[in-house]
Amino acid sequence: MSRFFDWTPDDNPAEILRPQSADDWRGLHERYAQAGDGAPLTRVLELAQEHGVVAIVIERRYIDADYRSEHAAFYSTTFRRYPSVCHRLHFFKSDVADDLANLESLNDAYVGYSVMRPLRHAPVGKTMMAAPPELATGTFCSTSETVHLFGASLTARGMPFISQDAQFLRCAHAAQWMVLRHSSLRYDTPKWLTADVQAAALGGVVVGRQVPSEGLSFHQMLVSLDRLGLSPGRLPLPRSRADSRAAGHLSLPGVLCRHVNSQFPVIVV
Repeated sequence: MSRFFDWTPDDNPAEILRPQSADDWRGLHERYAQAGDGAPLTRVLELAQEHGVVAIVIERRYIDADYRSEHAAFYSTTFRRYPSVCHRLHFFKSDVADDLANLESLNDAYVGYSVMRPLRHAPVGKTMMAAPPELATGTFCSTSETVHLFGASLTARGMPFISQDAQFLRCAHAAQWMVLRHSSLRYDTPKWLTADVQAAALGGVVVGRQVPSEGLSFHQMLVSLDRLGLSPGRLPLPRSRADSRAAGHLSLPGVLCRHVNSQFPVIVV
């Protein structure tokens, strides 16, 4: 029971961190992920450091619609109690005032945010952060999102990300949610929640349990994307860049083609 109340032990709406050492970053990691877990969180914090983040605003008691849908559909039905609210970490390359005044003036220094779910084995929820600095001149999928933080409007740019929790959401669910959220933000298609994605993928001939999920079949992925309003297709991956060009798949990166056997298809939406 103590862990339940430790998640947000008081009514302070926000907390400001100014990490200055490796120990500070390690402490933040250990705060949300249990030992041996948290690779996505490790990458989120690495990315923040690569961008030169000097201040982190932790928005406490954040109501995240995606996690709330997961909580209603799954976590509230378990024998262990899970908080229904999240924390949202906002990353800035410039310092913020202690009273969080004039946040909108820091829009150019805003790197993005990452929602922390109260799941120590899989804390990283909805995340929107700028691409790594070394990819600044690259071509990649990205979009923008208006973020509201204590009355201030900020702009997060990047590719939506969420980690699987290995129970309610597996990697295929997470991948589909990312595609759907990108489509929603960029092309104004419907905004589906993670529980919607999980429910759309149920059914079909599968081996193993569906809740908690043991993963999706290829056909479940096709059906669920169709149910959620997209038109998916199957595209076998070529073995080389030359094969990719010959097939007209010019957008497939050569590094991917070299490392993926062509017997494994990719879903195109």
